[in-house]
Amino acid sequence: MREERNLMNTFILDGKTTKGRDGSQLIKDVTTATFQKDVILASRKQAIVVDFWATWCEPCKKLLPILEKLVVEDKGLVLFKMNIDKYPVIARQLGIRSVPTLVAFVNGRPLDVLAGLCTESDIKKFIRKFSKKSDAAALEDRLKNLDRMVCQGEFVKASKHYAELLKHHPKSISALVGLATCLFEMGQVDKALAVLDHAPGEKSEDPRLKSVRVKIEISEESKGITDVVLLEKRVIQSRRDYQARFELALLYHAQDKKVAAADSLLDIIRADRHWNDDRAYKQLLKFFDCWGPGDEATLSARRKLSSLLFS
Repeated sequence: MREERNLMNTFILDGKTTKGRDGSQLIKDVTTATFQKDVILASRKQAIVVDFWATWCEPCKKLLPILEKLVVEDKGLVLFKMNIDKYPVIARQLGIRSVPTLVAFVNGRPLDVLAGLCTESDIKKFIRKFSKKSDAAALEDRLKNLDRMVCQGEFVKASKHYAELLKHHPKSISALVGLATCLFEMGQVDKALAVLDHAPGEKSEDPRLKSVRVKIEISEESKGITDVVLLEKRVIQSRRDYQARFELALLYHAQDKKVAAADSLLDIIRADRHWNDDRAYKQLLKFFDCWGPGDEATLSARRKLSSLLFS
């Protein structure tokens, strides 16, 4: 009885957590002693969901992986679990008679309850009502994680996640661009172009889509051009070998040497603005589309180009 009377006045994690594969904390255990601080007080800033469970409860064991998955998907979700056998007072005060039971706390008070082993869909609906982040923010988080995969060269893995994401968000340009990029890097150019063609009509001119298309186009133009050393020698031997400079720009671009690629084309424009029907100028504009308007190489090359054209 004394424990119950002091419950709301005495409320530190006991150190136990449910961990992800990387060792990160997913669902923290809460005790009678920590409840005031970690649930009651914390819920005044954002919703807290508590899973009341027991070691002997088989449905509880089935629920846990679902909750872990939701926590991984939604970084804005704050979820605790409480063993009712070790810490029965809270459950008794809340009138919990069976487990598993999820209770959402908002502004220091229990607001909603979901009892029993429900479907994953029902649990998601319940959880997301109290998630700090909106669906849009959760989608943004997933896209950022996939962007990191792409940057690390995990194209096959990322492509599967993008494809799955597009089933639920078919109009997501970021997901379309991500999948097309992965397919391109995997050598599946036709599939990459097909993905881009699925962009909604009202978004078909999105610069990000154009960037991938141009990247594929430049890649096709670069096929068969491989000998950087030979091209560099030709440029040294003849300043007027504009074709060598042009091909060198394509190779530099393929090697992600953006500044060198732009400078090779700018050298041609400086020497002969209209060479080969303005080919160097047109190619430089393609590079800008591929790199994006905010890229430092684009900004730098645009300044140099303006100086050449208007000096």
